Amino acid sequence: MGFLDQLKGISNIPENKLHIIMGFPGSGKTTLAATYPKPMLYVQIGDDGGGIVMKNYSDNDIKYLLLENDDKGSVYVKLMSLLDELKASNGAGFKTVVLDAYSSIEEIMVQSASKIKGKALSFDERGQISQAMISLRDVIVSLSKNTPTIFVEITHLKQVDSTDNITGESTIRYIPKMSQGNGNIMLERANNVMYCARKVVTGDDGKPTVKFLTYIGAHPNIDTKFRASAGQNKLWESKGIYIDNCTYDKIKALNENKLDEKIINVIETSKIVDDNNTTNPFEEKKTW
Repeated sequence: MGFLDQLKGISNIPENKLHIIMGFPGSGKTTLAATYPKPMLYVQIGDDGGGIVMKNYSDNDIKYLLLENDDKGSVYVKLMSLLDELKASNGAGFKTVVLDAYSSIEEIMVQSASKIKGKALSFDERGQISQAMISLRDVIVSLSKNTPTIFVEITHLKQVDSTDNITGESTIRYIPKMSQGNGNIMLERANNVMYCARKVVTGDDGKPTVKFLTYIGAHPNIDTKFRASAGQNKLWESKGIYIDNCTYDKIKALNENKLDEKIINVIETSKIVDDNNTTNPFEEKKTW
């Protein structure tokens, strides 16, 4: 049978259900992840997760697993084994799997290898870890396509300087707290990418208040995108929006092109105190 005999309608293309939630510590990443469909498997990577907010839900809604380096194996090997089990069981009945914090895996691997070696890793040794992270990423993407489960990767951020090779202009970008190549490729593979932040917002009464906001849509300093969407001509994708009290249901509404700003709680950029022409819109206030 030739390739032309295998053609299918475009509706048959596998849906990539990999979502990435990025942000600095205490910005509401895990709170957002907790609103995803249940039953959920929450996987804490080392001691870097913020899973305490998950305790607002019942044991029937969320199951918890801690993965850390010990004499039984490394975080990486344990996570790969878990993913094998999820593949064999078609997601094991979980509607969502949350990995918190995914960006810690590479850091744990580097620290562990350096400790064993007794000194800093060589370029080739770091390359081997990067290659392992690529394999891990590919397994997760495959599972997000071939099982009914949504995979949510929570990642911390780091700031990098990016220089345009043509103009020579330097700009600040925020990427996952891992090697730049792996972080960028991971963002490319994801369907939905969201940025969580604490922002000072001016209310209708003129008084400032701190809000936990989620940014979705185009921005020059950070990759935030929505690929899986049935609707067309979504203006919010080109301008980007801040959502107050963001939840999975609001994300789903945006994906389905059902933007009701009153229901989704879109915050006007003009009301965000630290969003102006002289500061980076992702530079967070340090006053609290």
